[in-house]
Amino acid sequence: MTTVHHEAGRLRFMEARDGVQGAMAFARQSLSVYRAAVKRAKDGRRSGYASAYRRALLESCLDFRAYLRQRAA
Repeated sequence: MTTVHHEAGRLRFMEARDGVQGAMAFARQSLSVYRAAVKRAKDGRRSGYASAYRRALLESCLDFRAYLRQRAA
């Protein structure tokens, strides 16, 4: 099974355009937004958007986390 890195291309573009610090800021902000989208509301329900794109959002979150961990070292 191969792993598809959904955000790798975007992060490479951001690094080339804005530098490593800019790409890291983008990854942090995107991770925060995507996690909020996936999170359940107080009533225990998910938004329609999060339900439809849950897997893609979670995979992107994993990509952002991996990128941030790699660059933090």
